[in-house]
Amino acid sequence: MVNMKTQKGENEEIEKSAIVIVFETTNIALGCEKLLRASKIPCIVIPTPTEVTADCGIALLLRSRWEENARKVLSESNYSGYRILHLKERKILNSEGKRKFS
Repeated sequence: MVNMKTQKGENEEIEKSAIVIVFETTNIALGCEKLLRASKIPCIVIPTPTEVTADCGIALLLRSRWEENARKVLSESNYSGYRILHLKERKILNSEGKRKFS
């Protein structure tokens, strides 16, 4: 596990295996983020990984253990235009160049 700060500055541990949700539009991304947070599913907004083709420049990073819950919440919503991908030991850096996820 890696200790990192969330957008709110709180420390949070992220597993070395995580999921990323990518979107077709920013509107869908922000709506899904709001929906997941309302369902108490912790997620972090990140730039879409360069290895992924997506129309939207932002993605959501979640712990792998939240995948089933996230899939359920999103499938029951009116949102479409998203894909859930698995990351394994990917390095994502914050604006200061410090490792956020490895």
